[in-house]
Amino acid sequence: MNKLSQIYYNTQGLLGLKKDDILLASFPKSGITWLRFFLFQLLNLAETNGQPVSWENLDETLPELGQNNLFKPWPYISMPRFVKTHKNYLPFFRKCRSILLVRDPRDVMVSFYCYQKAKIQGGFSGTFSQFIRHKKFGLLAWCKHFTSWRDHYTILIKYEDLIEDDVRVFGSIIAQLNICVDPKNIKTAAENARFSKMREMENKNGTSKPQGFFRPDFRFTRKGVPGDWQNYFTANDLLFYEKYIKKIY
Repeated sequence: MNKLSQIYYNTQGLLGLKKDDILLASFPKSGITWLRFFLFQLLNLAETNGQPVSWENLDETLPELGQNNLFKPWPYISMPRFVKTHKNYLPFFRKCRSILLVRDPRDVMVSFYCYQKAKIQGGFSGTFSQFIRHKKFGLLAWCKHFTSWRDHYTILIKYEDLIEDDVRVFGSIIAQLNICVDPKNIKTAAENARFSKMREMENKNGTSKPQGFFRPDFRFTRKGVPGDWQNYFTANDLLFYEKYIKKIY
């Protein structure tokens, strides 16, 4: 997307955002795709009679701020529209309810590093230690994102809690949002949105990114397990991490 198109979509995204929309906020590679797939599966069970599941129709159904046309009418009645964003909090967002998804920043850094390294163009070419110190991608950017949202979210979800019991956490989200859903559908949607299902779908259909965006061996559904940071962080990296984390916790 060129700069002119990005300005257009950012502008119309803010103007098209409605007060009954629910923002899905996260720093990149924190697990927001998992939450979106759950919501998509839940909507699928309630209204679409089993439409094919793919990254493409996920993005078409559950839009992203700055990427999709938010003036497009929301045709569903079983739940409000959920809008994804990786942006830092903006005062304009206060009219909407929001879900903030957070993940251990160390694991976020690893996943985001692998994502950026896999890009054919416009990615990151340095070492992991350089990445976590990068102003745009690294721990400082994560901290700025988290602190911007910290006092403004409606619901906070931890990725690690989803790993432990996704059905319980997803059910809690639906209850807190006062969305009327058959409990059986919550369980089924959670099962259909798990990592193994997403990996199976990616292996079959790829992602919504165009061919040539990533290296051929890259998988968006990389590992999804907590603690992978231990394979990447040096002692000095951990000292750098702790310096930033102490400032916000």
